[in-house]
This record gives sequence, structure tokens and C-alpha cells, in this order.
Amino acid sequence: MQKTKMLNEAVPAPSPFGEGWGGASKPIIYSTPMVQANLEGRKTLTRRIVKPQPKEPFIFDKNSNSIIESPGYCVEPIECPYGQPGDVLWVREKFACTLGKYEPETTYSYFADSFHWSFYPNDDMKGETACQWHDEALAKEVKWKSPRFMPKSAARIWLQIEEIKVERLQDVTEKDAIAEGVTRFFTINWRFKNYNNPDDKSGFLQAITSFQSLWGKINGPESWEQNPWVWVVKVKVLSTTGRPQSIL
Repeated sequence: MQKTKMLNEAVPAPSPFGEGWGGASKPIIYSTPMVQANLEGRKTLTRRIVKPQPKEPFIFDKNSNSIIESPGYCVEPIECPYGQPGDVLWVREKFACTLGKYEPETTYSYFADSFHWSFYPNDDMKGETACQWHDEALAKEVKWKSPRFMPKSAARIWLQIEEIKVERLQDVTEKDAIAEGVTRFFTINWRFKNYNNPDDKSGFLQAITSFQSLWGKINGPESWEQNPWVWVVKVKVLSTTGRPQSIL
């Protein structure tokens, strides 16, 4: 039985485009399949393992979006590392950076869709776009880097947190698995992608099973069996073409 309680109602997320927005912005790493899901408008949820795993019983306080172990005792809460509802996340993804030889031009390339973005630096540190294009041939020539090394200036996907919950990993529903962005297929034999089969010659009838294969590919197959507590972060996309103008 799940031994957790929730306190208070979810705090509504303010819009970063409205006057007086003062939320924080933090990075979050997305795997290539999840970047593709974002670009295609299929992903509104992300699950991340709570670290360290809380000791039961505990309380999840919706007001502070933190886990309180041993209620009634002076124990440091486990705060969600991704922020609060209303805060902004910028996505780190697999990328490459090429500097121009003759002009102060920088080109960022993105592995997920062979997209390239050239710009010139300017005083406001956002950069002035020179051109944007897709080129699979060029994508084969650049030296790809881990998402861990992506600077904020290279982030093209910006998200806003709408809600945070805490659940056991295996409590994911079919609806939530679809919102996690698993790829759909329209075939007679299967409806969702098997992420352990790169040639797409097999799949699954249920989104949950597809999500399980994706989770195992990213976190290891043993992680699903361990059934850890996870942060369930609901987001909406603010931009897939660089930082929104109102985000400082």
C-alpha cells in the first residue's frame, strides 16, 4: 500500500508572459526520444527518480512541493530539484557547437532532428539569428556532445512547470504513459513503440509497456523492477525555437 499523504491544493502556475513573472529557470536533461516527443507536441509529463529515496511513511506537501519524512520530527525535507509550479525549465539535449572561421558566428546543431541554428552574438546575450535549417548530411560531420555540456544559450526547448506530484514508478496510468511522449504506431499488430527494438519491427499494444521499455533504456531495466518513488512533473511548452523574449 502506498504510504504517502498530500497536503493543500496544487498552486496554479502563473504565466511567464504576464506582467510580474518572477519565477526561476533551471536546466533539465532530455533523451533524444523525449526531445523528439517535445518537438512533435506529444510530451507533457516527465518522471524523475527522487534522490534520495524517501523513508516511509512520509507526507508530500503540495504547498512547498517537497517530501516530509517522519512527520512531526525535525527532518530536512526533500525538495523537488526541478523547481515549483510556474518555474521555467530549459532542456539540455545532445548537440554540437561550431564556431565560424571568418565572422563571430556560432552554429548549434541538434542531434534529435538534424536541425542547425546559426547566430551572431549581441549585447543582450541572446544572439541574433543568421539562419536556421535542417541538414542530415551536415549532422554526420559535426562532433556531438553530451546534453550535460549544453549551455543555456544553446537551449531551444523551454518549458513551464504546471504541477508536481510524487508517485511510485509503476503507478503510471495508460493516459500518463501517453503524456510521457511514447511514440504511437498505427499498425494492426501494435500501437506503441518498443524502445528496445531500434528497427521498429515489433511494438506494444499498451502505452504503459512502451513507457516501461523507454524507462529501462534510459535508467536500466532493474530500475523498473525497483519501483522507485518518482517526481511527476507536468509541463507545457513555451518555445521550441529558443528562449522566449520575456524570459530573462
